Amino acid sequence: MQRAIRSVPARPPLLAGRAVPGRALARFARGVGATSAVEFALVLPVLLGLMMGSVEIYRLATTGKEVVATANAIGEMLSSSQSPPTAADLQFISDSGMIIDPEVLTDAQMQGVDWWSIMTSSFTSVVFKPTVAGCTVRCKYEAHVAWSAGARRRPCGTLRSVADGSPYSPTTLPLSLFSPGSTIVVDSQYAYKPLFGDRIAGPRTITRSAYFAPRYIDPLTLGDLSANPSIAIVCPGF
Repeated sequence: MQRAIRSVPARPPLLAGRAVPGRALARFARGVGATSAVEFALVLPVLLGLMMGSVEIYRLATTGKEVVATANAIGEMLSSSQSPPTAADLQFISDSGMIIDPEVLTDAQMQGVDWWSIMTSSFTSVVFKPTVAGCTVRCKYEAHVAWSAGARRRPCGTLRSVADGSPYSPTTLPLSLFSPGSTIVVDSQYAYKPLFGDRIAGPRTITRSAYFAPRYIDPLTLGDLSANPSIAIVCPGF
């Protein structure tokens, strides 16, 4: 008599009904990649804005320093002159701006304009007089423009005193300058144009001033400038 043999069902594979690890990982990678792409798309404008903003802040700060250096160098040349300034002297001193700050040539080429339309300098002789005639002790002084030359001249008349560090104005001077004597004021201006976001930020004018006491000549003395109103203006009373 033969014993009946029962059939034993085959043991199902361990991965039956489950995804193959390689395929699951592939789907996971595709999901993570899509998420990363979305995140990158959201972060990219912020990163670009930070990068462009950093570049503009650096350029603006560097340009400001160069304008200060230009005003100081021009003031040093003008105040140390041993003869009255002439039209040729002022032209030479003004043209030295492109040597002091050669970046202005690169900027002018990028903008397609002449460099002297970007950087300009003006020169003004200011004389301080006591508000009370004959005062010798604890006097208060008024600042009077004697003459002014250059692209953006200061107007004739009395200049108001403002706190040191105040924004530039052609009709004011820092309070610390008000003392007996005179000073040569150099105002250097730079027409700054951003590389990025020009329509948003827009161009701006950076102005820096330098102040020097004349060393060798009478501040009221001019060379051929007094006879050439197109170059310099001599104010009434001087």
